[in-house]
Amino acid sequence: DEEIDEQVRKIKNLKGTSETKEAVEDSENLALRFKVEELDENGEVLEEGFSQTKAVNLKDLPEQLQQELIGAKPDDAFTLDLRSYFEDEDRFAEFLDTDKLTVQDLGSSIRTTVQSVYEFEEATLDETIFQEIFPDKTINDEEEFKAAIREALESNYERESDGHLFKEIKDAFVKHYDKGLPDGFLKQWFSQVQSEQEEEEESEKTEDEKYEDFVNDIKWMAIVDGLAERFDITVENQEVMEYAQAMIRNEVSRIGMGDIGEDKVREYAANYLQDQNNFYKSLFTLK
Repeated sequence: DEEIDEQVRKIKNLKGTSETKEAVEDSENLALRFKVEELDENGEVLEEGFSQTKAVNLKDLPEQLQQELIGAKPDDAFTLDLRSYFEDEDRFAEFLDTDKLTVQDLGSSIRTTVQSVYEFEEATLDETIFQEIFPDKTINDEEEFKAAIREALESNYERESDGHLFKEIKDAFVKHYDKGLPDGFLKQWFSQVQSEQEEEEESEKTEDEKYEDFVNDIKWMAIVDGLAERFDITVENQEVMEYAQAMIRNEVSRIGMGDIGEDKVREYAANYLQDQNNFYKSLFTLK
């Protein structure tokens, strides 16, 4: 229920409207964007020091800091000991969107520069928003809207649960794989794959960890192919296409693009499968 309420709040904020204000005033719906910069002992911006830009509702700030900012206009700058306005370092770190260790290293002198002030009004839920968020459903009121959100959240959790279970099954099979593999050949293959991918992706894993993952993927492919052959499991091209189309629909729904039409779904799926790696990845998944 808390997650559903949070999603509703985010949607109301996303679809809300804002009006630029000339100065900070005591208002429930007032928000401001500002920049905080760490200063040195001479009151100058510290080179490579902490710097953060953020937007916040005025009423979410400590009351004393709210009063300090009343009347401030865009481009007004204040040199404040921001830490002193918060109950503890945890709350100060949360305010700065950083960690406790970072705020412990911050000096007491911080410049706060107001960049913009605006009054925000969250949207009222109506059929236009219902249709935009869930184009494939007929929703008449907020109760039905929350029910649709619940269904979407449950679907996401079910998918995550299935993914977790699949990983546990895969890890168990790979761990017991004892058919042996040509290590020298795989290292050459891995080296070639790495040289092709190193510009496309970054990873914190070591080379040994990457190689272990690579070998485990080869083992899993051998296991799946062996099971498919043993139980005479075949996958037709049409099944691969249907799988790709379903994946496209899920992604479109996830990012909120609405109904793009079946012609576009087929077009995107065909383009996706033109990449041989994507085709075999889909084929392998269906096995």
